[in-house]
Parts: sequence; C-alpha cells; structure tokens
Amino acid sequence: MGKLAAALALLVVLSAPAFAQACDDDMIEPVSRDRSIIKMLLGAVFKVARSDRGDVADWQRSDQVYICSLDTELVNVTVNGDRVTIERVR
Repeated sequence: MGKLAAALALLVVLSAPAFAQACDDDMIEPVSRDRSIIKMLLGAVFKVARSDRGDVADWQRSDQVYICSLDTELVNVTVNGDRVTIERVR
C-alpha cells in the first residue's frame, strides 16, 4: 500500500508544473460593480462571461488567480478554485 501512496504523490508532484506552465498567476485589482470586468494587478483587463458573473460575487481585490487556456479562463485559488470564462479586453 505504501508504494501506491508514493506513486500517487509522485504523480501529483509531476503534474503540478504542467498546470503552472499553462497558466499565468496574477492578483485581482478591482472587480466592477456589475461583476462584468476584472482588472488584474499586472494591468490585464478581462470581461467575465454573462453566465459566470454570479460566480465572481465573492471575489475580492488581492485574490490570487491563474489566467489559463490562452486567456479564456480565470481560476481563483483564494476562493476554492472557482473558475469563470473570460475574454481579454486589454
């Protein structure tokens, strides 16, 4: 059983860099009042898909996020890994 646990741990460690390489990390600056626009600390601005705007209600300034899938997905690692569909505006 110990070998299985070690193999699973190794799999997790080896797969983590692949996720990190596919995403850029950043921090949220303000989220617009209507939750449609999120500005990032490094200057990017994203429009949130209408269907996902309710999901960003709890997102706050300085939440840590990953910008993934060629700038089409935002993953908030501060808020339980919530994911929303985005479109880069700037």
